[in-house]
Amino acid sequence: MLIVDDEKMFLFFVKKVLEGGGLTVDISDNLKGALKLIGENDYVVVIADIRLTGSDGEEGVEILRQVRDVSPRTKVIIITADGSQSFRTRAYSSGAYLFFEKPVPTSLLKGAINGCMEEHDGVVRI
Repeated sequence: MLIVDDEKMFLFFVKKVLEGGGLTVDISDNLKGALKLIGENDYVVVIADIRLTGSDGEEGVEILRQVRDVSPRTKVIIITADGSQSFRTRAYSSGAYLFFEKPVPTSLLKGAINGCMEEHDGVVRI
């Protein structure tokens, strides 16, 4: 699993929670690092913020496109502080599996990840 977010506290919190459930988690706080990891690994789930560089960025959309191109079975969950309808629509039209507005309850995130994994290989992991 890959988590991409420019908020380092969010990255480390989610990584710790998910690794505590037995998952292997890679993290990146920028688009370049995320694209490198996506090119080198076959992820079942990618969790990404739609904005990584401030109020004007939409790097999450580029992450969605890259994942769709290299690994169409990978599910992308967008988690962002900007839950506007325009971002939600753009995320889903670009291939997002799910879209959540921060803060996301841990139980909801775990349930979403389990759903992705179960669809991928029939196994619930956390």
